[in-house]
Amino acid sequence: MIQDLFQYFGAHPGQLAAVLLFLFLAVVGGWFVLYNYYKVILVTLLSAGGFVSGGLVLYRGAQGNMRDLIAVGLFLLVVFPVIFVQALRTSQAAYGKKTPGDREPAATDKGHAKRAGV
Repeated sequence: MIQDLFQYFGAHPGQLAAVLLFLFLAVVGGWFVLYNYYKVILVTLLSAGGFVSGGLVLYRGAQGNMRDLIAVGLFLLVVFPVIFVQALRTSQAAYGKKTPGDREPAATDKGHAKRAGV
């Protein structure tokens, strides 16, 4: 199958160029997202994992009539969304929330202006 792909792209250099351009843009876009939003992505993945594990523990506890597992599952189902919302609020406060209508500079801009003596 790999040989067929090499043969096909050898016969169609325009499509090879399009695929390579697509892959290059995907790598650049992925790097941009990870560089700028990796903390929020990490918190989202950890919170989603904790929420799903709480659901699984609750389900297994309900299946086996185990009240302790039901309590732990309910606790996890409540705690992880709270952690997620709190982490988002903290990140917005720390990094500033920039929207097109905002006139106030971001927190990092304020620091640069202070160091510059403005």
